[in-house]
Amino acid sequence: SGTANDPYQITDAYELSEVRNDLTASYKLMNDIDLTEWINDNNPTAGWAPIGTGGTSFSGTFDGNNKCIYGLKIDRSSLDYIGLFGNCGGTISNVMLVKPIIKGRDNVGLFGYYSLSTMIANCLVISGVVTGRSYVGGVVGYLGNSITGCYCNTIVMGTDNVGGIVGGLKGTATNNIFSGNVSATGQHSGGVSGCYI
Repeated sequence: SGTANDPYQITDAYELSEVRNDLTASYKLMNDIDLTEWINDNNPTAGWAPIGTGGTSFSGTFDGNNKCIYGLKIDRSSLDYIGLFGNCGGTISNVMLVKPIIKGRDNVGLFGYYSLSTMIANCLVISGVVTGRSYVGGVVGYLGNSITGCYCNTIVMGTDNVGGIVGGLKGTATNNIFSGNVSATGQHSGGVSGCYI
């Protein structure tokens, strides 16, 4: 029914895309998912359309259930709030992303922008490349609260505020591990957080 006690069960890429049509509900991933077919059918040039935009954030709950999401490709280098989720304000945990290719401008990551209300927990990003300009992170571009128990070993590249886990952090980071590569051509970069706000 989409409640916290009875979340919508997501079994494929097309059902995952439907999350954008109800940004306040609760969801649980039930299978490993490959996004390749969805991207080829819907937008092979720009790739996945992020869930939650700059003006409308995802405010529900999403349990990745430790299932793997493969085939995420996004090429939207002129746009902000780019990731599997672009703008988030809900509760997201246990998401595993394998070999993503994510290109955006500002606020770029598995989650592009995560607001003040809740935290990110137990998410993994394995291999792949995340590229942007400012506030670029392997897990989240800009984080307004806390992040814990996350792991990332991807390549993260940008200009300013570039971090292996978080590009810009306004909160706390505990028990996170980064073992990839961070490259910044401007100011503020770090293995866990590019900058603390």
